[in-house]
Amino acid sequence: MFPAVSVPRFSLGYAFFENAGGSQVPALVADAVRARMVRAHAQLGAGYPHADRADACADAAHAVVRAVMGVRAGDGDVALGPSTSQLLANLARGFEGSASLAPGDEIVIQRASHEANVSPWTRLADRVGCDVVWWNDADATWDGWEDETTTTTTTTMTTGNASKTHALDALRAAVTPRTKIVAACAVSNILGGVVDVPALVRVVRERAHPSCRVVLDAVAYAPHRLVSVAEWGVDWCAFSPYKTFGPHCGALYGREDAFAEVAESGPNHYFVDPAARAYKFELGSVAHEACAGLVGMGAYLRALSGRRAGVGTRTEGEEEEEEEEEEAVDLDLAPPTREDVVVAFERVVELEREPQRALVAILTALEDEGLIAIHGPRTADQAARVPTAAFSPTKKSAADVVAAVRAPPYKIAMRSGHMYAVRLLEDLGLDPNVGVVRVSLAHYNTTEEVARFGEALGAALRGE
Repeated sequence: MFPAVSVPRFSLGYAFFENAGGSQVPALVADAVRARMVRAHAQLGAGYPHADRADACADAAHAVVRAVMGVRAGDGDVALGPSTSQLLANLARGFEGSASLAPGDEIVIQRASHEANVSPWTRLADRVGCDVVWWNDADATWDGWEDETTTTTTTTMTTGNASKTHALDALRAAVTPRTKIVAACAVSNILGGVVDVPALVRVVRERAHPSCRVVLDAVAYAPHRLVSVAEWGVDWCAFSPYKTFGPHCGALYGREDAFAEVAESGPNHYFVDPAARAYKFELGSVAHEACAGLVGMGAYLRALSGRRAGVGTRTEGEEEEEEEEEEAVDLDLAPPTREDVVVAFERVVELEREPQRALVAILTALEDEGLIAIHGPRTADQAARVPTAAFSPTKKSAADVVAAVRAPPYKIAMRSGHMYAVRLLEDLGLDPNVGVVRVSLAHYNTTEEVARFGEALGAALRGE
């Protein structure tokens, strides 16, 4: 299903441990893009058969994203764009032109977030005259983040001699009746720990201004867990399909009343009716190739939910050679149902379980040996973390360790750097120019690959 992973002439022998930077894509995604370009390459709304097919593809792409995000009928809609960063920047501009913010209002920003959900709001605060209040959670914790040796009290988590504040207590200290926006993430792309989004939303609703909007970055969460915007109660939520087995684009959900609040200031042309809601945020229309890729992503999730033989599973050394067809296959525009998506992500969780356990076991053993310092939860509990982990080598440079692990014979595709979470690294006392080593799995990774990574990392850290 993933040619770049399983076909040797495409993978070049590499194991891809870079999901948080971008996932590999199933053949269904590539096939859908080719079919769209061959059979339906026309501008939207032009009225002839090719354009009608293009319209249907764009509609299907939005339906796929609604199913993936758990958007209920009448609850809201989704806008597509070139990236999550661009969509959130556009959203902040929409707030600037609305009447919802005034000088002296507060915007609370989670420090552990990717910069995509930080700088749009700091810039908005500067332009409008709002006050930025930082939710300082770099050294905070959530329920379940600590390992089995940890003891828990009502407000602190204590491991050894270190006492950590509960993240919700830090949030309560930041939110006041003047708070109009809270920008947060469902999973930090550095720490990998799962945030209790419903609890976060409850704190905001209890303490913030009644009109406060919760803007959630679910980019590092969406490849691993089921996104459920309606159940969470967030006002806005964004994710990146290219990290969730789809094409390079971004997707932004907004509640119906949230879109209405900023639609007049949406970036699309002045003559676009604000009642169009999501379209007001799709400046220049949608990327046609991305829409086709989203249709392919939906087809993959449907297949994964059906537990077809071989879908989502792979054994070491397995090859999937595919004959190229002269005739492009037609687009299957049927989006997955929400139930398809639910079952597909149950399968994702199942497939990630053992590789995640193996990964955490390797990292905690190396930390106990004094060779690395882990940033984020040490537990392998899937309720507490996803298989994205970051660490700092204690005796080698991050860049040197990554170079050794990437090199033959190990060939583990991964990276080091700040991962666009500069503020978090600063709060952790780390130099963003050095960054951290990050390893990030997806459900197509195997325990055999994790073992290979462990051998490579141990050798690199010990200088073997």
